[in-house]
Amino acid sequence: MPFDVAYVSPHPDDVAFSAAARVDRDVAAGRRVLVHTLFEVEDAPTALTSAEDRARVAGFLGRGARLAEDARFAAAFRVEVRSAGLVDALFRERPASFDELFRRLQADELAAGEPLVEAIAASLSRLVDEGVRELVAPLGIGHHVDHQLAHAAARLTAARRGVPLVCYEDTPYVLSPGALESRLRILDPARPELVAADGVARKLEAVAAYPTQWPQFYPSLEAWGAALSTYAATLGPAAAVERAWRF
Repeated sequence: MPFDVAYVSPHPDDVAFSAAARVDRDVAAGRRVLVHTLFEVEDAPTALTSAEDRARVAGFLGRGARLAEDARFAAAFRVEVRSAGLVDALFRERPASFDELFRRLQADELAAGEPLVEAIAASLSRLVDEGVRELVAPLGIGHHVDHQLAHAAARLTAARRGVPLVCYEDTPYVLSPGALESRLRILDPARPELVAADGVARKLEAVAAYPTQWPQFYPSLEAWGAALSTYAATLGPAAAVERAWRF
């Protein structure tokens, strides 16, 4: 049976952190949901030249741990996860240091990554061929190069194949003041769509499925919940916990 909607996740955790309420809504409506994860780490912290740097990243960049977290989210939210098998920006070239590793995350220019846009678009086009009728992709908030590549490829695929596209707000980047406005200044979405839920507890369950990742942003799940609740309060209707943008 074909999937009805494919959620494009640049990395394991992005859909869970950003669009868990929308996923829940789709599944509850009887839609078959695929989470299509694009980029993987390679268990390659060993590529770092310093043993100290390798130790700093090993806890949250292990491939096996990331895949196990995706499986936990998939089971809890009744979706299927599939990987495109592309290499995370952190390891597309051999890093020399921890600092160099993380400088690669920020990018305003995608010229060097254009072949990757086509590679991602090809993988999304194959999903359309299999019957996917809607794409849900990142808006690209936060200037993370992999998120921007995913956004560009989803826009390209939607235009080429005539499938609807909606873009979720990248979390936790959208929680930073001004981050959304900065991204919207260079995009032209048609309209926003609010996603309602019974509070943020279910979203927090999705966050908790990724214990190697969520501590990189907030020190506790309680702090995550507070940040999500504060942002939800800015969306307007009391039940709204997420917003996406239709293209």
